Amino acid sequence: MNTESNELQRLIITDRDISTIEFVFQMRFATSTQIMNACFGQRRDGNLRTSDLYVKRRLAKLVQAKFLRTGLPPTGGNQKYFYQITRSSLAILQGKGVRTCVCRVPQFRNQDFDHDSHVIDCRIALEKASRATNWVPEFQIRSLYNAFENLPAKYIPDGIFTNRLGELTAFEMEISRKSLDRYEDKIQKYVSLVRSYFNEDFKFKRVLFVAKHKDVYKILSEKTKIHSDIFKVESYEQLMVAK
Repeated sequence: MNTESNELQRLIITDRDISTIEFVFQMRFATSTQIMNACFGQRRDGNLRTSDLYVKRRLAKLVQAKFLRTGLPPTGGNQKYFYQITRSSLAILQGKGVRTCVCRVPQFRNQDFDHDSHVIDCRIALEKASRATNWVPEFQIRSLYNAFENLPAKYIPDGIFTNRLGELTAFEMEISRKSLDRYEDKIQKYVSLVRSYFNEDFKFKRVLFVAKHKDVYKILSEKTKIHSDIFKVESYEQLMVAK
């Protein structure tokens, strides 16, 4: 038996491997840098990691063991490889009692890759700032929350997390400008949801919009200011600096 096979037989799945697999599962994909920031933040000496070399080595072992697979971004260019989970690692999560709400590995749409990558960056920044816990990805929301169960896809947020106050917060990433009618429609839908489910059993009370461009930031800030008790609008640039 060759050395590679021996190494795979000795591969022990650690708690951090499980956290990595679950993170990649929830986000559909992630780069090594994103995985490093989300799951490998500190070295053994307590200092923050500044290089993803060690992370890549561990990810390579998980790829060899067929618990992760790699791909190239559909946008091409000089972007990094990304990682996705496999059927084997999905089975591991389910065996660990993780509520996956799916029977197949979640896939992303090529046209959503850039948007989804921004969502990943925002999640990492919010969690590092202790502003978000218990992240629920878009593809699980209908299964876990009755309030969203029968809503059209356009009203499903990019994620839901629990904020510092223990309140469920819908997350929306806006990387391009949309029509004013579309913004107004979504804002009113959120207002209706919050007003309808504003109770102790379902603490859905907040919505966070993150806008990549200044004009979208201004539009959303203007449209939501009348409901400042529900909405917060931030710029992507500021959120990335804050992390």
